[in-house]
Amino acid sequence: MSTSSVHAWLRRAMAVVAAASLAGCDALPTLWPAKDGYPYTTTDPISDFGLLSQHIYVTITVVVCVVFVLVTILLAVTLIKFADRGTPGNPEQVHGNIAMEIGWTIAPIGIVLFLIVPTIRTIFLQQDAAPIGAKDENGQVLMGEDGKPLRPAVEIKVIGRRWWWQFEYVNEGIATSNQFAIPDDRPVSLFLTSDTVIHSFWAPRIGGKRDAIPGRVNRIWFNLTEDIAQGQPDHIRGECAEYCGEAHSLMRFEILGLDGADFDKWVSEYKGAPTFADASIKQKGEEAFSAAGCTGCHSISGFAGAKGTQGPNLTFLGDRRFLAAGIKDMYPNGRADQATARAVLTQWITNPNSIKPGTTKSANASRALDGMNIPADANGDGILSPEEFAPEKVDAIVSYLLSQTSSFPLQ
Repeated sequence: MSTSSVHAWLRRAMAVVAAASLAGCDALPTLWPAKDGYPYTTTDPISDFGLLSQHIYVTITVVVCVVFVLVTILLAVTLIKFADRGTPGNPEQVHGNIAMEIGWTIAPIGIVLFLIVPTIRTIFLQQDAAPIGAKDENGQVLMGEDGKPLRPAVEIKVIGRRWWWQFEYVNEGIATSNQFAIPDDRPVSLFLTSDTVIHSFWAPRIGGKRDAIPGRVNRIWFNLTEDIAQGQPDHIRGECAEYCGEAHSLMRFEILGLDGADFDKWVSEYKGAPTFADASIKQKGEEAFSAAGCTGCHSISGFAGAKGTQGPNLTFLGDRRFLAAGIKDMYPNGRADQATARAVLTQWITNPNSIKPGTTKSANASRALDGMNIPADANGDGILSPEEFAPEKVDAIVSYLLSQTSSFPLQ
């Protein structure tokens, strides 16, 4: 292959890469979309933060594929053209080609520069200061007459616990566990930290990972790029991506993407207290909840006696499809299947280690570090037997927790 042919191939390859880069991710089909059963897909971003990373990945993938094709073609041409055909004597000796040597030195440098410039730009964009509120089409923050943003950014403190997630809304004054909601019409800013060991917050459709480190706060901010229909929440799965102990692989969470008006309604409901169609369920449930010592670790809105902070907030637990930090599906056959939900929650209350290893103090002595004693059984074997706590009281707690639902249950 002549030098001019090589240069022609390089020009075509760079043209393809440039076209793909300018076209962006939207011009390419989505591989493994979330709606087709891939909840942890990295190829279907739903935020501007994720799209920035996706753009880099697409560009690098195109460049790598073009280089691979070029090298393969050159190798094939070389093998064919210079194959030993039995001709006597030594082959023609080549002692250098200045043009080609300069070319294959400059080409890799050019490719690296082509990739490093947008990569550095993306790094700075993702580390930039979070906006204070939603912006208009000109990139200006929408301000009210009082000088405050019309739709201020939603700030959420994310705390990695062992082995579950706590989410505290800074300005709204509410807290949730293992599930939280975000709006599609204003920025979301996450403040990531941990209480004991290092975790890593990762929601693949939102974007890259960020470590949650004790004594330090890392940040992620983003805007949802999907216009979510009112009354049709999007469910975004996430998990811990840093080994953090026995139940590391069982530490997941779910994000509820909501229309802006739905998010405001969701916040309003969480600020209030769950309502019960049957007052006796509330009364018996709270009595049993207190008798079992659950109030020492858990909090529930509207229940004055339940203000614990060691364990997850259980407000509107009946909304959540998954139990134990996203591990156990309470509704595998749909939300109408209350029998399965009751069985799963009963198992979790009486024998949590059977669902999530390392949860009980009997199975993990290090639980003393975070003050957990689950369940509060008499003999310390990690199983709440009928002799230690009456089944009817367990049933009362199950009914009480599953009866707590808002307008936005997870599907």
